[in-house]
Amino acid sequence: MSEIPKDKTVYIYCEAGLRGYLAQRTLRQSGYKEVYNLSGGYYLWKVCQLAD
Repeated sequence: MSEIPKDKTVYIYCEAGLRGYLAQRTLRQSGYKEVYNLSGGYYLWKVCQLAD
């Protein structure tokens, strides 16, 4: 975590969303303020893109 700047916005994602959610929680509990997770993960984003 020491390599992730606390003064910048952090976007997190994983394939299905669970690991991203857990990473977001861990960072927020460690004092990071601007942390966002792609809910549903990359897989859901990809499926939604194919539906367009």
